[in-house]
Amino acid sequence: REKAESARIRAIRLSNETRHINEKLAQEITIRRSVENQLKHTQNFLDSIIDSMPSALFALDNNGFIQQCNKQAADWLQSRPEPLAGKRLAKFFESIEDFESLLSRCHMAHEVQKLERVTLALPAETFSADVVIYPLKDPDLTGLVVRIDDIRQRQQMEEIIVQTEKMRSVGGLAAGMA
Repeated sequence: REKAESARIRAIRLSNETRHINEKLAQEITIRRSVENQLKHTQNFLDSIIDSMPSALFALDNNGFIQQCNKQAADWLQSRPEPLAGKRLAKFFESIEDFESLLSRCHMAHEVQKLERVTLALPAETFSADVVIYPLKDPDLTGLVVRIDDIRQRQQMEEIIVQTEKMRSVGGLAAGMA
C-alpha cells in the first residue's frame, strides 16, 4: 500500500510538472508565432518599400555575386529576382568598363564609388544611368549595395533647359539689334 501510495503521489507530482511544462511550452509557442508573424510582416513591408523604388537595387557579397535584388533590377534584366541570386553582377554590366575593379575598390577602400552618365546595355533596353556602389555600414556584415538610376528624363529636362537658354539668348540678341 505504501508503495502504491508513494507511486500515486509521484505520478500526481509528475503530472503537475508535465502540465506546468506544457503550459510554458504553449506560451513559448504563442510568443514564437507572434514574433515570426511580426518578422514576416516587417520583411514584407521592407520588400514592398524596396520594390516600389524606381531605382534598381542589388545586394552583393564581397565577390560581386548577387544575393538579392529588387523588382526593378529584375525587370531590367528580364528575370525574376530569385533566379538572379548567386550570379555575378558584372556579367550583366559588360558595357561598363572595369566594373569588376570598381566593385573591388569599393569593398577594399570601404568608400562609395560613383559612375555618372554611363550607357547600360541590358536585356530589357539600353539607356543612360547613374551607378552608385555602397559598402554595407554594419561591421558584422560585409557586402555591397549597387543602385542604378535611369537618368533619361533628367537628360531630356537638361536638353530642354539648354534649348530654352539658347532661345533666350537669341531673343536677347534680336531685341538688342532692334
